[in-house]
Amino acid sequence: MQMPDLIARVCSKIRLSQPTPEAVRPPRIGMDGSRESAAVTTCLFTSDLHTSGVGNIRVPRTVDVVVMAGDVMGAGVDSDEAGRRYLEQEFFPWCRAHSDVEIVVVPGNHDKFLYRMWSRGRRIGWPRNVHYLVDRQETVRGVRFYGTPWCLKDRPGRFEGTEETNRDRFAKIPYGVDVLVSHCPPYVPGAGVDCNEDGVHEGSKELTEAILKKRPRYCICGHVHSGSRRTVWIGRTEVKNVARVKEDRGTAEVSPTIIGIWRGRGAAKQSAQNKEKGVFSA
Repeated sequence: MQMPDLIARVCSKIRLSQPTPEAVRPPRIGMDGSRESAAVTTCLFTSDLHTSGVGNIRVPRTVDVVVMAGDVMGAGVDSDEAGRRYLEQEFFPWCRAHSDVEIVVVPGNHDKFLYRMWSRGRRIGWPRNVHYLVDRQETVRGVRFYGTPWCLKDRPGRFEGTEETNRDRFAKIPYGVDVLVSHCPPYVPGAGVDCNEDGVHEGSKELTEAILKKRPRYCICGHVHSGSRRTVWIGRTEVKNVARVKEDRGTAEVSPTIIGIWRGRGAAKQSAQNKEKGVFSA
């Protein structure tokens, strides 16, 4: 597709939200108040841990699933030895300490150790409550997640590629998943979600095409630290940049985003209400 055509299509399907608090969660409606009976799965989303590390993530007791959308290994974890040490001494103990929640992990372009393990076909002994997604889907607490780590730039030894090489990777995204977890943001003109400090878009046009075609309910991304944290809709998909590190005339940390994901009939009802409000594009 030609660039002007893509811009016209995306712009016609974009809807910006008003600024909202970082933590947004609809009320639970379970009859006995238990997590399993509630119609909402409460998810905490974050990415780009870098220097902050996994140890700084605080998980409220109401959270069911923690989702990490890439760059989870921390700063300076490049060698195989450093990668194993970080996992065994920091990451795995943190996951085991939060055994009451499920943890969805999608790597990013700075997770070079995880890329090497993936490219060599080597398995990682993740804790039992960790769901590691590289171009695959899994249903966790009633919510269907699909994870894709691929970004633009195409440097060797990383989860990176060109728009052309990533096209086939994004084509694997199934239709209608609940949450698409992508380290790279989609290309969203005029919304700032994928813009760097100079205002240049770093999002993927092929990912935008895949979102328009496959229609996930949510797209959770990171990678672009200076990207806007404002919620934006592409067609029927709610897009949110949840990068923990905020770089915009300085560096600061952003609190994780908490969203209640409606399940079953609640999800269908929510979708219908959003359509009536004009969230969906024709």
